[in-house]
Amino acid sequence: MHTQLMSFGGYALTGWHAAFSQFILFANVSVITDKARMEKRVKVLVLMLSIIAQVTCTLLLEVSGRLLENGKKTVKSWKEMKFHTREEKAYMTKFRKSCRPLRTGKEGFFIISRITVLKFMRSIIRGTFRAVLTIGRV
Repeated sequence: MHTQLMSFGGYALTGWHAAFSQFILFANVSVITDKARMEKRVKVLVLMLSIIAQVTCTLLLEVSGRLLENGKKTVKSWKEMKFHTREEKAYMTKFRKSCRPLRTGKEGFFIISRITVLKFMRSIIRGTFRAVLTIGRV
C-alpha cells in the first residue's frame, strides 16, 4: 500500500516541496529588498507566512526522515533475534534482506531523510542571500 501511494504521491510531494521553497524564498527576498516601500502590516504578514511555511516544511521533512531512520533500525534489529532452529534463522535472514524500510518520496527521484531538513534550511538561507545579492537593493 505504501509503495502504491508513493508511486504517485512522491511526485506530488516533490512539487509541494518545490512550491513551498519558492514561496519562502520569494517572501524573504520581498521583505528584505522592499522593506522601505512595504507597510508594516504587510511586512509582518509576509514574514509570518514565511515562518509558518518554513516550520511546516521542516516538521514534515523531520517526521518523514524519522520514519525512514526508524524503519532502518527496525530491519537492522531483526539481525539480533534469537531462534530455536537453523531453518528459522535462515528464513528470517532471507526475509530481512528482502525488506526495505518505508521511504517518503519517489524512489530514485526525491527520498526524504534526516539530512533533507538540513539541506532545506541551508538552501533557504543560501537562496535568500543569493537573490538579495543578485538584485542588489538592500
